Amino acid sequence: MEESTEIKSFYLKPKDNKVIAEYLPGQFISVKMFIPSLGHEQPRQYSLSSAFSPDYYRISVKKEQNKDLPDGMVSNTLHQKNIGDEIWVSAPAGIFYADPLSEDPLVLISGGIGATPLLSMLETKKKTLQDNTIIWLHSCRDEKVHAFKNHVEDLNRNNPWLTTHIFYETIDRDSETIKKGRIDLHKMKEEILIDKAKYYICGPEAFIKAQYNSLIELGIGKENIIYEEFGPQLLHLN
Repeated sequence: MEESTEIKSFYLKPKDNKVIAEYLPGQFISVKMFIPSLGHEQPRQYSLSSAFSPDYYRISVKKEQNKDLPDGMVSNTLHQKNIGDEIWVSAPAGIFYADPLSEDPLVLISGGIGATPLLSMLETKKKTLQDNTIIWLHSCRDEKVHAFKNHVEDLNRNNPWLTTHIFYETIDRDSETIKKGRIDLHKMKEEILIDKAKYYICGPEAFIKAQYNSLIELGIGKENIIYEEFGPQLLHLN
């Protein structure tokens, strides 16, 4: 399913129709595919982008522009797959997740494709029917690359516990729901400084560092900030 001009969702069902493993919102699966240009298989991790369903895993993959890098090779190959094609996947894993039974407020901060694990948290929250607050701040280049836009707008409109703030780097003018520029948490402190909140950040390295440092400057304890980078490096901010 096309989610934006560069992001596509894939619904992965087991070939043997057996029960699939459950997961916590924010976790990922590993995907392994044969890459013709390399002549061997290449693994890649993708966050699960929906609340758990017993029928399938959903991943939402950005088609990377640089086809010569590992990320680009795998994502471009995956985007060429058709319904019925087979790929190898692992069981869900990962330490970046939200407790679906927690009553703590959540502040979700995402950049680009970093929205995918946070969407899983959001959809899981909707299923738990709890009243705890969620604030979601999302930043991307423009409307064309904004995945899940209509879906999240519907959730925002129909659920009083959810408030979203969207930022586009390129936009003609600000609107009620979309602001021009990048996320500046200092300007959003009245909205995001919530007692007992947990803060989840996901996106590229520079994005995470900027948001993490802003949260620290605003007085948020390190133990309440959880982050995951979408890229090959490992961040060590603590």
